[in-house]
Amino acid sequence: MLILLKCIAIVSLMTVLFAAAPLHATLKAAQALRAPSLLVQVALLTYRYLFVLGAELRRLRIALRVRGYRTRATAHCYRTVGHLAGTLLVRGAERAERVGQAMRCRGFDGRFRSLDKFQTTPADVVFFTTTIAFWATLLLLDSEAMALSNMPS
Repeated sequence: MLILLKCIAIVSLMTVLFAAAPLHATLKAAQALRAPSLLVQVALLTYRYLFVLGAELRRLRIALRVRGYRTRATAHCYRTVGHLAGTLLVRGAERAERVGQAMRCRGFDGRFRSLDKFQTTPADVVFFTTTIAFWATLLLLDSEAMALSNMPS
């Protein structure tokens, strides 16, 4: 039960994190808070190219349907799905190479750039401090509850 509640808490916090602001603003804030630049870049590119790969998958599925493909539990269908996954990965890798070359041609130096200026306001500091105090209190209460439950009767 405890593991389930912790999982729910983590998912809830991640949902709030990603729903509170656009992803590019969240990533810009993460970089301003000195999160590793490589991690920020990977997160941004992953988010952007998930949609590109999704569009490519839709194109490949349409091509299969036009050729009369129907999903069934046969060896031929499993082989076709394997070919589809391989084609998607190869096309994705080729596109990644072309995008990487284009980024280098345009002077990409590994830094996240945005037209929005990230600024911390006093309200942000108060909210952050309140949130940290709230979670620290919960952790303290949790550790006390665990200590009490482990005491011999």
